[in-house]
Amino acid sequence: MDMITVNKVVLHYSDQGDPNGKPVLFINSLGTDFRLWDQLLPLLPTGLRFIRYDKRGHGLSSGPLAPYFMGDLVADAAGLLDALHVK
Repeated sequence: MDMITVNKVVLHYSDQGDPNGKPVLFINSLGTDFRLWDQLLPLLPTGLRFIRYDKRGHGLSSGPLAPYFMGDLVADAAGLLDALHVK
């Protein structure tokens, strides 16, 4: 279980696959967590880097007080990618 703090939110994430492969970011939908993608990953081509995370307030990520704005969710995704040195 990997955790990282981004924008004062602790995000639960997984970084799998080829660390040098092209990154693919998986974002869970409302009311789910990153396990949503478990059955899909084995069907994808090898050589990719799979980054999954629980959005703020979902799964094992922290849940600051609502409301959550789209800009906050976008900033969380961008912050995670920056922290993982994804370009």
